[in-house]
Amino acid sequence: MSYQQVPPYGQQQPQQPYGQQPPYGQQPPYGQQPLYAQQPPYGQQPQYAPYGQQPPQQQQQPYYAQPPPQSYAQQQPYGQQQPPQQAPFAAGAGGGQSLDALLPKKEDRFKKDSPYKDVWASILFIVFLIAYLGIAAYGAINIKDAVNNGTSTNTGSSNNRSRSANATSIQVDIPAGDIGGIIGASVAVGFVLSLVYFLLMQRFAGKLIKASLVFTILFMVAFAAVFFYLGIVIAAILYLVFAGLFAWFAWSCRSRIPFAKVMLKTVTSITGSYPATIVVGVVGLIASAVFSVIWIVGVVGISIGLNQKNLGGAGYFIMVFSLFVFYWTTQVIKNVVHVTISGLFATYYFMGVADANGLVTVPVKNPTSAAAKRALTTSFGPVCYGSLIIAIVQTLRAIARQAQQDSDNAAMAILFCCIQCILACIEDLLEYFNKYAFTQVAIYGKDYCTAGKDTWELVKTRGIDAIINDDLIGSVLGMGAFFIGLLTALVGVAYVRISPTVPELVANYIIVALIGLFIGMSEFAVLSSVIDSGVATTFVCIAEDPSALMRTKPDLYRKIHEVYPQILLQF
Repeated sequence: MSYQQVPPYGQQQPQQPYGQQPPYGQQPPYGQQPLYAQQPPYGQQPQYAPYGQQPPQQQQQPYYAQPPPQSYAQQQPYGQQQPPQQAPFAAGAGGGQSLDALLPKKEDRFKKDSPYKDVWASILFIVFLIAYLGIAAYGAINIKDAVNNGTSTNTGSSNNRSRSANATSIQVDIPAGDIGGIIGASVAVGFVLSLVYFLLMQRFAGKLIKASLVFTILFMVAFAAVFFYLGIVIAAILYLVFAGLFAWFAWSCRSRIPFAKVMLKTVTSITGSYPATIVVGVVGLIASAVFSVIWIVGVVGISIGLNQKNLGGAGYFIMVFSLFVFYWTTQVIKNVVHVTISGLFATYYFMGVADANGLVTVPVKNPTSAAAKRALTTSFGPVCYGSLIIAIVQTLRAIARQAQQDSDNAAMAILFCCIQCILACIEDLLEYFNKYAFTQVAIYGKDYCTAGKDTWELVKTRGIDAIINDDLIGSVLGMGAFFIGLLTALVGVAYVRISPTVPELVANYIIVALIGLFIGMSEFAVLSSVIDSGVATTFVCIAEDPSALMRTKPDLYRKIHEVYPQILLQF
C-alpha cells in the first residue's frame, strides 16, 4: 500500500483492535486494578451514574453497577432498579469468570432470601426478657411487703450502730431544691460543651487529632508521676512504658492522620445534617437507664425473697440468670442504636448524590426512622445473636470475679484472676469485632454468621487500617469526654460555692462534682457513639465499594484519594 492510500492517523484508530474494545471494560488486567482514579476513562463511563438514575450503556459492567445492598433494595428508588445482570461476571469470552476473585462471594451478599435473619435469637431474647420481668415483678412485691412491714435485709436492729456511725461518716447536706438546680445546670453545660466540641471537630479535625495524641501521652506521663510520688514504682514504670509505646504509635501513624481527618469531618458533617441520629443515641441512653432501674428494683426484691426463703442453689441460679439478662439487654439496646445509625450512614453513602455545588441529596424520606425500623425488625435477630455472645462472656467474667472474692485459697484466687483477665481480653475483642459485624448487618441485611465471616475477610485485608483509624478518632473522642466531664464537674462545684443555701462541706463538693462528671460524660457519650458508628460504617463502605463514592460524591472521593489512596483498593 502506498502512503497516499493510508488514511490519516485520527481516522485510522477506529479500525485498530483497540477501537473495537470498550475503554478498559473488557480488559481483565485493567479490571483487576482498583486504582480507579488513575484510569480516566472510568470517570466517563455511564455505568458510574448514581443508582437508579440511568441504566448502563455497555454490556460489560463492573461489579459496582449491580443493585445496592439488600437492606436498601426494599426502599425506593432501589426497588425500581433493573434486576441483576450476568454481564459483570462474563468478561470477554470468560463466561462466568469474574474480573475480581472476590466478586462471586460479594454477589452472594445481594441474594434474595427471607429479610428476617436469626429469628431464633429474637425469640430467645424476648422469652428471657419476659421471664426476668416476671421475676422483677415478684421482687417489687417483696420490696413493697418489706416496706409495709417495716423490715429490711440490711438494717435489722442497728439503730444505735447507725447513730455511732454517723459521727464518723461523711456528711452530705444538699437541700432538695438545689438538687434540681445542680442537675439542670450540669445538663445545660454538658449539652453546650458537647455542641461546641462537635463544631470544633468539624472545623479543626486535624488539629484535634494531633492535640489528642499529645494529650494522651502527657496524661500517661502525669499518671506515672503520681504513682512515683505515691511510691508505687511498678505502676509508674508501666505508665511510662505505655506512654513511650503510644508516642511510637503516634509517630508511626502520622501519615494516616489526613485520612482520619477527612473521615472525622465527613462523619460530623453527616451527623449535623441528620440530627435524628443524636435523638437515637439519647433514646438508647434513656432506654438503658430505665432498664437499669427496673433491673435494680428486681434484684433487690429478689434478694429479699431469697433471704427469707433460703432457696440455696436455685437462688444462686436466679441471681446469675438476672445478671445474664441485664448484660444481654444492655448489649441489645446499645447494638440496636449502632445498627440504626449505621443504616443511616450507609443510606447516605450509597443513595446520597452530590450536585454540582457539593450538596448531597438522599432520595429517602426519613432515612433514620427507616434504619431504625430495619434494626428493630429484619436485623433484630442478628443484633440479639451477637449480643448474646458478649453477654455470655460478661456473665462468666462476673462469676469468676465473685469466685475470686469468695475464695480463701490464694492459688485459686490467682487462677480466677487470670480467668478474669482472659475473659476481659476476649470481651474486648468480641465487642470490637461486633462493631464491624453489625455494620455489615446494617448495610447488607445479613445474618450474624455471614456478617461475621465477611467481617473477618475485612479484618484480614483492612484490619490495620481500621484499628489505626479508630484509634486516631477515638483519641479525639476520649479527650472530648474527659474535658467535658471535667468542666461540667467544675460547674457543679461552682454552684455549691456561690449558692447561699448549700453548705460548703467537702462531701457536698465531692458528690456534686461526681454528678457533674457523670452527666457531662454521659451526654458526650451519646455524641461519640454516633460518630463512632458513622466512622465504622463509612470505613466499611469505602473499603468494599469505593467506586460508589466516586460515582455519587466525586469530591469526597478525590479528597480521600489525595490523602490515602490505598484505602480505595478493592479488597
